Amino acid sequence: MISFISCSKLVPTDSYWLAVKSYSVFPKGGNSVLNGTLLHFEKDSLKTGHIYTGFTEKFKIRTSKNQIYLNDTLKFKVHQIYSDSIILDYDFETRVKFINLPSGQKLDKSLSVHEGQWSLTYDNQKKQKYNKKLILTELPLHHSSGPKICIEKDILTNRFSSSLGKWSFLVVNGQHLFAKTTFLLDEEFYLITEYLNNSSASIKCINCKDDVKATLTPVKSIKEFTKRDVLKSIVNKKWRITKIGKIDTISTLTSFPDSIPFQLSSIENMDLNFVFNEDASFIIKDSNGTMVDGRWKLSDTGEEIILNKGANPSDYIDLISINPDSLEIGNLRLFHPDGKKFWEKVHIHFKVTLQPTK
Repeated sequence: MISFISCSKLVPTDSYWLAVKSYSVFPKGGNSVLNGTLLHFEKDSLKTGHIYTGFTEKFKIRTSKNQIYLNDTLKFKVHQIYSDSIILDYDFETRVKFINLPSGQKLDKSLSVHEGQWSLTYDNQKKQKYNKKLILTELPLHHSSGPKICIEKDILTNRFSSSLGKWSFLVVNGQHLFAKTTFLLDEEFYLITEYLNNSSASIKCINCKDDVKATLTPVKSIKEFTKRDVLKSIVNKKWRITKIGKIDTISTLTSFPDSIPFQLSSIENMDLNFVFNEDASFIIKDSNGTMVDGRWKLSDTGEEIILNKGANPSDYIDLISINPDSLEIGNLRLFHPDGKKFWEKVHIHFKVTLQPTK
């Protein structure tokens, strides 16, 4: 039950709200995207923020009829009030649906969705083809505080997405919230309903069109002795492509800042070489002299080689299989198609077999 300040019947007292949908009030007008905006109405003030940043600002509030003033400036007009949501018009241009975030159930405060690799599996069988691995990094998306980089991998195809995403975990009014966004506007806001076995989380989407429920499960790390064996098989060898498994064009758009693009012929002619040194340095080089180098490490799960900080999908090289004399790898990388203009680039996922050369 939502209580309201009796003098105005407009502003919910000591309540928390999350914007889940925003659109222009004009049929052909623009749209100021406010999805993810947080509001905390207090008696004489309003705190505002975002699901990716938390609460960041506080304003003095007053109301008149169906209008809400912040610091004496008209900002909101109440369009409709429901039992669990409110519709507000912001600056007369954008209509925003906010859902109420009531006082949350007593989840263990020591538990959270944190940095690491997680599997996102949907309860609905029809949606299970969209199951994903999420790599939730601690790297800021825009070289500052706020949302962190999220990298997705399709479990069905075992391929990384070419879109760079962001993620956040936030506790608001006792409610544990997890948010992720990919390719600018593909937003998903989840309410954590339960923690399972002190690690996995049952989650429910609160801004999806359909009733979407899923489970977030941390991907297990490999044992230390297994990790040593994997590293022993990889390091201090010059690996050269000896077999092409598959080459797929993923995107012609550059949706993340990739490293130096290679020529596509470097894959087709099998002249791309890889070296992963024991001192954690690496070199990827083609026969034309184009080179990428830096630092590398094995992921905690043992399933990927991570280049540099792991800030882009191309920084993750899948270790599909490891044999005494060969590696099968998969990678999503930016390439210059031969014969195209120099600014035209494509993201291509390739699956190849490597063998050591002298």
